[in-house]
Amino acid sequence: MTPDYEIYKNYNPNAKREIVVEDYLFGSAQRLEQMLEFLGANKSEFLKTFIQEISKKLSVNAKSMNIGQFAELIEKQLQKLPLLKSHSPLGDLVFPFVLGELNLAEFTEKATVLHLESEKGENLLLYHALKIMVDLLGREEGIQLYKGFVDYRIKNSPPREVDDFRVARVSWIKGMADSGGYEFAIYDFDESKFLGRFDKCVVYDSLKDMEDAALGYYVTCYAGSTGCNLSDWCVRMRRTQTLFTADFCDELYWDRHVYNEPEQPSLDFTRKLVVE
Repeated sequence: MTPDYEIYKNYNPNAKREIVVEDYLFGSAQRLEQMLEFLGANKSEFLKTFIQEISKKLSVNAKSMNIGQFAELIEKQLQKLPLLKSHSPLGDLVFPFVLGELNLAEFTEKATVLHLESEKGENLLLYHALKIMVDLLGREEGIQLYKGFVDYRIKNSPPREVDDFRVARVSWIKGMADSGGYEFAIYDFDESKFLGRFDKCVVYDSLKDMEDAALGYYVTCYAGSTGCNLSDWCVRMRRTQTLFTADFCDELYWDRHVYNEPEQPSLDFTRKLVVE
């Protein structure tokens, strides 16, 4: 092993994370609010049908949740989400759905939950939205519509606080390693470019058992790479495969101020970065 090759074998299926309950719930619901905005502006003829179908899907989980302790918080948050509030019963279903995925039965300001459950709470909502698009519009059109939504979200997101590649690299790797949700290796080509090989990933785990797990790529991996590449952030990234279709994920990251479009390492090279 050389100094530029690092292994992080930190995956733990029972890893936990602390969340601020109010912020987490609002973030999850806000994504659906943004989707309604996007559809209203770009495919208004589909919006009513989409709302009906996503409401049906969420109601299956939502009905089993007793949200009494969360009622005041939910009403407060709906005041900041006018589209969800105005499209009943969707606004009344999204919060119980997310709470059900978290297995959160009582309100506290902060809660410690399984990392996997927190990823499901964030990702399943968007998976169901994409699945509805694909089922009703056809696979190609549904995926293209969802990709348009991802682009819309990113272009309307606030700028990143840190715009230094080296600082971002250290923070990103530490966050991955400390979370217990990943098993990966890192190879640094220089201080402005590195390669990551991922063998286990809690984000993938959150959607791998869904009926159409391949759609999980667009909810998680596509959204992540697009978030880098469409923003003004210093970081750019590219991958040629993910755990949704292969046995490992190859992610090349570079500083856009130093590199333009660097060559992707071969899969054979990445395969040798074994997490032993």
